[in-house]
Amino acid sequence: MQLCEKSRTAPNPASRQVQLDLHRTLTTNQHFSSPPALQQLRRILLAFSGHNPAIGYCQVLNRLAALALLVLQSDEDAFWCLVAVVEAIMPQDYYTKNLVASQADQRVLKDFMAEKLPRLASHFEDHNIDVSLVTFNWFLVVFVESLPSDILMPLWDAFLYEGTKVIFRYTLALFKYKEDDILKIHDSVEIYQYLRFFTKTVSNARKLASIAFNDMNPFPSRLLRNRRVLHLERLQAELRELEEQHKEVITESVVRKDKELDVMVSEDDEDL
Repeated sequence: MQLCEKSRTAPNPASRQVQLDLHRTLTTNQHFSSPPALQQLRRILLAFSGHNPAIGYCQVLNRLAALALLVLQSDEDAFWCLVAVVEAIMPQDYYTKNLVASQADQRVLKDFMAEKLPRLASHFEDHNIDVSLVTFNWFLVVFVESLPSDILMPLWDAFLYEGTKVIFRYTLALFKYKEDDILKIHDSVEIYQYLRFFTKTVSNARKLASIAFNDMNPFPSRLLRNRRVLHLERLQAELRELEEQHKEVITESVVRKDKELDVMVSEDDEDL
């Protein structure tokens, strides 16, 4: 593949960060302890950076590419799988610099939690728990390194077939699976500690899938699309407002410095 070949020789602004992230990728998987596998992964990520300069390299793409490479083995197949996930399956602007679509999805998730898991949502609110501190990464990497492989692989099958709705289904299912345990914890620090690692303790893949695809119904795609549009518009408006405030602060700072400079010049004139 030409892009992979080009990535071997052409300078790429993402190459330093890619190199740093190679050794942080699927560290518990023996396959990625070998230099040839890491070089394959490097070629794929640099090729993607050249293919999609609007994104370039985002620090979660290494895990998506690694899973694709682990299953497909071929550089080219794994590259096109990464392209399909980022450009066709995930919403636009999911991996761009401000991660705006990713942020919007976290707000959508909170809506669904309030509706489908009201007791748990209320528990989190009472203890000032922001679930996005945990779930944001689940969404960006589609649970890679968060779930055991016997659960992750069927989840990815469903994700590639049905799309991003599966991420919401499984996120809600994970919370439902351990809801009783979470409700017993009444210390915010302990809740966060539990949420960081509990996915690794989920062992019944069939039960989790049943919760995701049965208990979480109805889950209409139109509702998800509408919620995304609503929260994305709100978030973009907030970002525009913050940008305007930032510009005003800079302008005020420049004006203040100009006035201070004028005063200093006037004082110098008086001395003369």
